[in-house]
Amino acid sequence: MGDPLRRGCDQSEAIGANMKSTIHRRVARNKIDGKARTHVRRDANGVEKKRWTQTLKVSRVMQAMRSECVRERILRDPDSAPFLQRKHFRLLSQGRVSKAPVKEERPDERNIAVSYVKRLRELREEGIAAMKIALAMRLAR
Repeated sequence: MGDPLRRGCDQSEAIGANMKSTIHRRVARNKIDGKARTHVRRDANGVEKKRWTQTLKVSRVMQAMRSECVRERILRDPDSAPFLQRKHFRLLSQGRVSKAPVKEERPDERNIAVSYVKRLRELREEGIAAMKIALAMRLAR
């Protein structure tokens, strides 16, 4: 889905919305209880066209994960290239990235692991400072 360091808030939200749509539209909502359920498909007149029995054996999370993996595989499959739209080609070429200009970055900032470690260090320092302030306020009472 593109470079996470170039991804803005909107792009991250779009990824989450896409996954939510997958869970909402492509996933069976039955409980995994091992019981077989009978399903019936009827035509417009109410006449039974098909009847089958099925047991749900895969969780909703696994169904959503498989659906996303299949979607990604189809997107990258050369045989499906004639069926792709502009948005698919754009997604393949650059991923989900912000339209904002990219800031000049130092080489160490391109590494995701280094960026996460740096951000964790910043959050830890902010947390320690906040704890010191809270402790000082509590002692001042």
